[in-house]
Amino acid sequence: MRPALVLAAAVFASIGPDQGREDAFVRLRVSTDVAWIERLASDTNAAEAEAPTGLHPKKLRQAAYLRLGELGTPASLAAARRVEAEARAWPLVPASVNLDRMPHPSGHFSDGQAEPFAQATAPDGVTYALIALDRLGGLDVFLMTSRTPLDRASWSRPLLVPDRAPDGIAEPKLSWVGDGDRLRLDFTVPATPQTATVLRAQTPRRNTTTGAQVWTISISAVSKDTDRDGWTDLEERRLWLNEQVVDTDGDGTADGLDVCPNYATGPFEDSGDEAAILRKVFFAGSGIYGSHSLYIVASGSRPLQLWGSRAPVLYTDAGNWRTSWGGIPPVLSWKVKSVSKDSAGTDVAVVDFGDFEAAMAAAGYTATLKRIDGEWFVVKIVMNWIS
Repeated sequence: MRPALVLAAAVFASIGPDQGREDAFVRLRVSTDVAWIERLASDTNAAEAEAPTGLHPKKLRQAAYLRLGELGTPASLAAARRVEAEARAWPLVPASVNLDRMPHPSGHFSDGQAEPFAQATAPDGVTYALIALDRLGGLDVFLMTSRTPLDRASWSRPLLVPDRAPDGIAEPKLSWVGDGDRLRLDFTVPATPQTATVLRAQTPRRNTTTGAQVWTISISAVSKDTDRDGWTDLEERRLWLNEQVVDTDGDGTADGLDVCPNYATGPFEDSGDEAAILRKVFFAGSGIYGSHSLYIVASGSRPLQLWGSRAPVLYTDAGNWRTSWGGIPPVLSWKVKSVSKDSAGTDVAVVDFGDFEAAMAAAGYTATLKRIDGEWFVVKIVMNWIS
């Protein structure tokens, strides 16, 4: 049994039509029903109900948000602002997660579901479960709890455990030690190492020992949050943040609330249009997907404070990250290509942006924005290439 969240590498544009439900995208192209469009952009349940089978709801949410900007009416722009205001309040460290909703952080991959690979119930009725996720830029094991484990929306936020996920795992068994704080995981590591995939190049084994193994997991150590900023100490060390300081970058926002926890806003960041344009492109092109998986930003892309993300965005070196953790999260890049006026005299901005995980897991896009009543709105995103 492999304890990994399986994410199908389905390209959005290549998925075939689903007769009877595909019309949600078709309707969006011509609809002026702002209330319906806003509901699709902001309500995950509504997007799931109307998205064609096999087409991830996050793409329908994105398309609806873009349609609000494209319409450009006072009502549609007010709706777009409400969608954005809601996104600004998204928690980075939510109390619970829905295992049936695990959006991939890149738009060219379909979403997935998560399955615990081992679980045990304590005498007080709390069920503890271990799950393997690519959530912090490398395959890790996380601990979750629930009092109603059959309710897949009832699980607590996955908390990072100290040990990295092995290259493979078989016969996992989680048991309650009995001292009120420890869990025991018995498992076997097969002799054959993990094979390469489009998302993960073959890397040296993280574990040199094969065969039967035992982990002892301290619940208090996993959940310890010394500075009470929302991230556990283990997670902060993984993210290269300071577990002793509430606000690592000193910008006045606690790490658990800061989309960019290792970047303090520059003194000239808000001058001119570029920062406003790029923030909108980040939200429309990545943040709106609602993924809880980490992003990092490519060197050469303008650093700036971001909003509208359920996941942290780090400014750090991708090569160092891969060396440390054996893989990388999506590496985002962006650049304003042009700002000009169209034939009607409206300011138009064009931005090239993309994401990269591996040689066969990358894509590039162009976003078009218009300035209406002094504010920039994204009106179109086109995929230029995919590998």
